[in-house]
Amino acid sequence: MTIPPLKDLLMQKYKEVPLESILAVDPGETTGLAFYEGDPTDIRIGQIKTKTIEEGTDQIIDILTRLKPQTVVIEDYRVYAHKTRAHTWSDLHTPRFIGNIQGLCHLMRIGKPKLQTAQQAKHFSTDDKLREWGLYRKGLVHGR
Repeated sequence: MTIPPLKDLLMQKYKEVPLESILAVDPGETTGLAFYEGDPTDIRIGQIKTKTIEEGTDQIIDILTRLKPQTVVIEDYRVYAHKTRAHTWSDLHTPRFIGNIQGLCHLMRIGKPKLQTAQQAKHFSTDDKLREWGLYRKGLVHGR
């Protein structure tokens, strides 16, 4: 299978989004991050510990302040039918954290973040594509 260059895929996928700077966030108790700033050969990826909402919020404020992204894309959160029992009495950390990120984007005048499902991200960026582009980092649970 031939994998098209990342720049071509980004241009096709995000026609309506300015490609100067995009911060992608995979929120949770460990939060994955990817930052794109116009050069498809320089996508920075990583992850941060966000076990508490307060800790995560402080770190996201720092990241948004330093990077100043034009667009933020957040992986949305859904409770799937087969997981409803596991969510009983859960504090729902991830959706609360997503709300904080949305609020911070508003307060910092970044604009309304774009939400996408995990399936959308996985369909667009398979592990094979990430390996081909040099963005699959072993040992990063959420930073690939």
